[in-house]
Amino acid sequence: MGVQSVLVFGSCGVLDRQIADGGIILPIAALRDEGTSFHYAPPAEKIPLEPEGTALLEQLAKELSLPCFKGKTWTTDAFYRETPDKTARRKAKGAIAVEMECAALTACAAFRKKHFAQFLFAADNLDAPAWDQRGLALQGTHIRDQLLELAFEAALRMDRLF
Repeated sequence: MGVQSVLVFGSCGVLDRQIADGGIILPIAALRDEGTSFHYAPPAEKIPLEPEGTALLEQLAKELSLPCFKGKTWTTDAFYRETPDKTARRKAKGAIAVEMECAALTACAAFRKKHFAQFLFAADNLDAPAWDQRGLALQGTHIRDQLLELAFEAALRMDRLF
């Protein structure tokens, strides 16, 4: 249907309490703990994102004075099953956030030979003795304008990048 580039943004849980509520997360790779990505890419522990898309998002975040953090995310399709043991294992592998779609969308885009980039905003905190909901209930409304500006600018520039 003509799509060449896909940009996705959404919320995530943080695995590093130093990442503030609403902070921007730029995935560089996703640890695969879901099922969909394995239908589109050979089995592997992680799947990398295109560095060009991440670099573009990082540059835009700087231009917009938005604090951002680059790192691996942990993609899981199990709602609220981030147990302390699983969380510790993913943190040991370098994950700074947990989300539900990055690995699957990255694998699908690569399979279809399309460009893909994703950014996330930090919501709940899983790096605490007890789950901390933080801004999860706000669903991004507290930083909506910044998220939309980053998304619109990235979409325009992705068109020229690839």
